[in-house]
Amino acid sequence: MKTRLRNWESEASAIKRSSHRLARILAVLSATNEAILNSSNADEMLQKVTAAAVDGEEFLGAAIFLKASDSALLRMEACAGGSLT
Repeated sequence: MKTRLRNWESEASAIKRSSHRLARILAVLSATNEAILNSSNADEMLQKVTAAAVDGEEFLGAAIFLKASDSALLRMEACAGGSLT
């Protein structure tokens, strides 16, 4: 019986952690949507989106890369957090 209770407590704890993580990710998504709607230009939007990911404390750093128009390489357009800034 004690083993079953420990298993249940372990499962409940895992569900609670998953629920908190999902809530943080949804908060980042909401902040991203707000950044898209409230930016006056593309550069500002990209910077706000990367900042939203890091400010939500779900990610240590975030970067957005776009393909360079004159080559097959990617160019970093915006970044936030960690050693990226």
